[in-house]
Amino acid sequence: METKEKGTLNESVEIAMFNNALTTTDPRQIKAIFNSEFLNSNKMPEIIKYSILIAISENPVTPEDIRERSKEIIYSIQMRRRETVFLQLERKEPKAVKPKPSDILPSRSSDGYSIIMPEFFDSEFVILKMEADRFAGDTKGLVRAYKLFEFVYKNMKYDENWNKKPIVNLSEAIEKRKGVCKEKALTLYMLLASNDFDVGYVKGYLISDSKRDGHAWVRLRLYNMNYLIDPTINIFVPYDLDFVIKHYEDVDPDIKRQ
Repeated sequence: METKEKGTLNESVEIAMFNNALTTTDPRQIKAIFNSEFLNSNKMPEIIKYSILIAISENPVTPEDIRERSKEIIYSIQMRRRETVFLQLERKEPKAVKPKPSDILPSRSSDGYSIIMPEFFDSEFVILKMEADRFAGDTKGLVRAYKLFEFVYKNMKYDENWNKKPIVNLSEAIEKRKGVCKEKALTLYMLLASNDFDVGYVKGYLISDSKRDGHAWVRLRLYNMNYLIDPTINIFVPYDLDFVIKHYEDVDPDIKRQ
């Protein structure tokens, strides 16, 4: 894992810039981010700079000249890292294929609850997917993944009572638009998988004020990078940010950080 360089930007500023690049509908904001001293500073961690540039290049409001310049910088970063991080990851991980939830998820978790997953063609999920795809519009790549995450965060109500259920029936959760972290994460997992993203459902712990609470979230693998997506507490960031290292502990052996 790469260590954070001395003098890097405050992580809240980095996350805010990344989220703004993913969500803004104002071309002037895109220009401001691209030309900002922060983005062009050598103190900006390369992993977040790379993600911001990808978000800018895929944001539909990005002016064409900035889109092309972003792609040039992205390419140069890829070439610079090809012989180190990227090549190592490509050797370790198989080519991404569309996952099938019923094949990937265990029938019973280590926490003792059963998981019942719907198929992609089940009516409850089809209705949800149609709504989510309308919400995401004509976006693609990282921006589309963010819009699907935003849809789940805004449209599934957190209901503590679902923690008492010994069986996770995702069809029921989708129909009622309710659940806790595991239902939210599984719903987002299915939406991303149905949009041909390489995703994984992750169990672990959320660490806050020295407390470790059982939690679930989603890992997105895109552009040879891992992104942590948590639709319960509204987090979408590269896996290697200090924020993730401080607050998330996964128990899934298949998750690899950069």
